[in-house]
Amino acid sequence: MSSIPTAILPARPAALSALGLESRPLHPAFGVEILGLDVTRDLDEGGAAALRQALEAHGVVVLRGQVLDPVQQVAFTARLGTLSRHPLSRLALPGVPEVVLEQDEPDDRHAQWHAHMTWSTEPSRYSALFAAAIPAEGGVIAFASQVAAYARLDPHLRERIEYLAVEHAHPRGRAAGLAPVVHPLVRIDPATGRRALVLDHDTTARVRGLPEAEGAALLHRLLAAATDPAITLRHRWRGGDLVVWDNRAVLHRAAFPAAWRLHRTMVRGSRPLGPADLATPWVSAG
Repeated sequence: MSSIPTAILPARPAALSALGLESRPLHPAFGVEILGLDVTRDLDEGGAAALRQALEAHGVVVLRGQVLDPVQQVAFTARLGTLSRHPLSRLALPGVPEVVLEQDEPDDRHAQWHAHMTWSTEPSRYSALFAAAIPAEGGVIAFASQVAAYARLDPHLRERIEYLAVEHAHPRGRAAGLAPVVHPLVRIDPATGRRALVLDHDTTARVRGLPEAEGAALLHRLLAAATDPAITLRHRWRGGDLVVWDNRAVLHRAAFPAAWRLHRTMVRGSRPLGPADLATPWVSAG
């Protein structure tokens, strides 16, 4: 396992500087806290463009001290892209179907590393999570960069997984009538050529075309690389925190010591594209 290549380290988005917004890096490879931005007042088109640029560059954006009701959160998220709704309507906040209510549950699965809706044909692009109620002891959400995870893989392992595909299934998919879907194991952003792993602990079922034991061993190895402490960051929640991330670029998991309540909104994504999907393979310089 190698260190984080310099080529993937984020630069400060120019749009933030142009708006006079200060930012603080959260990890050498990804994550940024933007200071002084009130998303209910300051998010004109310039602010929205700066935020989208920051998400593309950093993967995770933290905004503290926000005051947001669910309707305002929906309006904020709509500035980032086309809103999406969770297909399981029972998870929605009553009266605001675009908001998913996340709270402590007896069978809580939030502690597993996962990305939102990888079990669907078009996983979410961005996710926004607002701290509606946080216990006094706080809580933690952790992120793992799948761009950095891929870049740190041994070159022989990267070659081995280049054209593999993985079946994803919702943990309760059969009961909900959700069929498994297949995604490439390596996702490529056709605009930038950026590669990222597409797997998680929650939905990844099996590798297509490999014997079961061989595929399971490969997934175990890759999941360890995908969640290596060197490429993870931990954010400790405070009331009023709004955390937004690029669901295509990071995994996340959350842990709280007591009762908690978060509101999640999502921006619609697209089908992940792998090397086999691109007519002209991306060629990097050098």
